[in-house]
Amino acid sequence: MSNTSKKTVTRTSAPARRVRRDSAPEQVVSISADVSDDQVAALAYQYFVEGGCRHGHALEHWLRAESQLRGR
Repeated sequence: MSNTSKKTVTRTSAPARRVRRDSAPEQVVSISADVSDDQVAALAYQYFVEGGCRHGHALEHWLRAESQLRGR
């Protein structure tokens, strides 16, 4: 018999991710009920496709679509 030991590595948490934070404090914004999240999502997806399907801009696309649809 051989005394070969195998080490098992278990990752207990996901690797750290950098989060970009704006310098402005969070604001509470009233949202118009006449525009659904599905409509915002559809327009945000359109912006994603128009931008060459580059990942990492989901929040930017969502806020742009929300602003466009809700007339801000």
